[in-house]
Amino acid sequence: MANARSPGNLVSRLRDFAHCGNGAAAVEFAALLPFMLAVYLGGVEIGDGVAINRKVTITARDVADLASQYTVIHDSDMTTILGAAPVTFTLAEGALPPGMTAEKIHAGIKLALADMNGRGWLTENCFINPDETAAPTVERRLAAGHYDCVVVGAGVRLPPSRLALFEAVVNAIHRAAPQTAIAFNSRPEDSGAAAARWI
Repeated sequence: MANARSPGNLVSRLRDFAHCGNGAAAVEFAALLPFMLAVYLGGVEIGDGVAINRKVTITARDVADLASQYTVIHDSDMTTILGAAPVTFTLAEGALPPGMTAEKIHAGIKLALADMNGRGWLTENCFINPDETAAPTVERRLAAGHYDCVVVGAGVRLPPSRLALFEAVVNAIHRAAPQTAIAFNSRPEDSGAAAARWI
């Protein structure tokens, strides 16, 4: 038996379909989903971009700051300076004494250099990474000239997690320059006073 539909029945069904609310929310959600995903994913990407921009800005500033503290920059110095950027992030993640920030340390280093230059001393910085490259970096620097005193910073000496690094640095100084005095500061700005105890 054939099932025939009259034109009036079809029009009635189309009218009923047009006025039916069933499934309207699903259709609206399907229409809005691409926009909502674009906003969500775009917000995540913008957040990542801002974080990356901040890290790059801090790294560029710190590298420029470190480079400005050298009177003469050798190839090994550039490797050390460029390699110091990860140290900045390590310090920011809790390896610093309470109340200290990477900015305060760099400001203290500038004060120490000014103090030492005011005493009539020729001064140089030797920044190291807290890894297996630290000792060779120190040895290369000391082999390049004669030094009356080497001041080891509190950031190397004080944190318990850096004990092995501290030992490696002290032994590198002793191997490369056995006649050179070794002094220890308690904060960056008292490096001149630390060196003065031995010069």
